[in-house]
Amino acid sequence: MIVIYHDVGGAHSTAVAANIHINKLPINKIPSKSELLNLPTFDKIEKNQIGRLIYIGKDEFNARVYTLDAKSLFFY
Repeated sequence: MIVIYHDVGGAHSTAVAANIHINKLPINKIPSKSELLNLPTFDKIEKNQIGRLIYIGKDEFNARVYTLDAKSLFFY
């Protein structure tokens, strides 16, 4: 299975949700600022990544988890 987290920016809520999904962030507490900033994709989406799937990792069922920033795909 493939899971894709998508939003307009792809750099904040999708990064958090995807990393909670693969257990890199805790589900039972608000992550600290340093936990968020240490995520590879939190607020670090490059222009060439827009519209492309970004692999985040695998979950406990071996499903591949991705994020997607598609803002430019819908507004041009």
